[in-house]
Amino acid sequence: MPNKRRGDVDGVCAEARTLTMNDPDERLLTELTGRAWALGYRLVKRRDDYLLWGVHERRPISVMHSAVTLDAPGGIADMLDGIARLPRYCLQLQDNPRVEVVTRSNGRRIVRDTATGDFFMLKPGEHRGATRLIVHAKYPPPIGNWSSAESAARPRQ
Repeated sequence: MPNKRRGDVDGVCAEARTLTMNDPDERLLTELTGRAWALGYRLVKRRDDYLLWGVHERRPISVMHSAVTLDAPGGIADMLDGIARLPRYCLQLQDNPRVEVVTRSNGRRIVRDTATGDFFMLKPGEHRGATRLIVHAKYPPPIGNWSSAESAARPRQ
């Protein structure tokens, strides 16, 4: 794991989070970030690669694609297409004895599994006011009591 520098958040340097207006792939990256978000994932650009991880996961995975291959076959768009075909799972955040949501002073919310004590974090502004989380995944996430959302109505985007 690279050394964490001042201003880093989850190992992603602050300047890597900012896209310049001169970036020709900015619109595509914005579109892909929105698609990832709708599937329950985060997509973040770093200097040489991208990070993709579910909001229910504590650590991102590195997606080794250069900015030139954002829309190439086998690129991030194809990965998101594959994730979209996975089953949907839902975690109720309110009135759920298996889940405790605690807001920290820095704006992050900790979603803790009351049965295991394990947790994941929602960053400031993520799913603000949401009463449930929905994620596409091969299996239900291990933190909390996720249920199948296949029969539930799809959330509006």
